[in-house]
Amino acid sequence: MSCKAMSTCLLGLPLLFTPPLLASERQHGAHVHGRAELNLVLDGRSLLIELNSPAANLLGFEQAPRTPEQRTQLEQTLNTLRDGRRLFAFSPAAACQLEQVELESPLLADADEPHHKGHDHAQADHAEAGHADIIARYAYSCSQPQRLELRLFAEFPAIELLHSQLVINGRQQQLELSAEQTGIGF
Repeated sequence: MSCKAMSTCLLGLPLLFTPPLLASERQHGAHVHGRAELNLVLDGRSLLIELNSPAANLLGFEQAPRTPEQRTQLEQTLNTLRDGRRLFAFSPAAACQLEQVELESPLLADADEPHHKGHDHAQADHAEAGHADIIARYAYSCSQPQRLELRLFAEFPAIELLHSQLVINGRQQQLELSAEQTGIGF
């Protein structure tokens, strides 16, 4: 893949699929609890996955942590998000290796997250108001990718519906995934 950064590759993906109404909602920061987005790009051996979710789906709250319990919950959630094996399962034949993880959210500054990107005062104000999202990006190298099983629903049961936008070796498609439908075939 010719992208220099994972976020560069995934940046234009939602624009390929998003109807105008959803695009305007995205631009205005609207999100729905219980729902999240998964963008996936497979190009040969390179697999990029982006999860974008309201923080409430992952943490149980969306504002900056206010209690020691909330700070602990945030750190545990970030650790889960960093561990791609807990969230995504591949067949052994796929030989997928996690190469990079990026986390982005205004809440990351509150966790003293050394890897966060894109934090600014407007995002922090939005998080303080109680409407923060968390974006997690994963870059894999796979020998023979065939199928991906999502473990997201087991780890984060507040996610009820996952709107998925996929580009698999140049072929585009959309899927609605849930705890009952967790697989993506390549």
